[in-house]
Amino acid sequence: MAKTKSEVEEVRQIVQRYIDGSYSGNVDALRKVFHPKALMSGYLHGQLVIGTPEPFFADIEKHPSMAESGAPYKTEIKSIDVAGQIASAILVEKGFF
Repeated sequence: MAKTKSEVEEVRQIVQRYIDGSYSGNVDALRKVFHPKALMSGYLHGQLVIGTPEPFFADIEKHPSMAESGAPYKTEIKSIDVAGQIASAILVEKGFF
């Protein structure tokens, strides 16, 4: 099934909510972006983390927000792909804390 512009835009809006929530330190908003059974993988302070988003949320909560600290947080959505009910997005972040 081909992706439509509206499907891609819907995913783009969700990714933007992640970007905004991360920058502002709004964990409640971030929780709404992720499915309750979501899994994340990536590096947090140089350590590989694979599991729920909870360590990410905890890390966001323990710091002043990037908005408050004036962090040079920049993002670029490189791609969004939608196939039926599955979507993926590649987001490049710089200056994250």
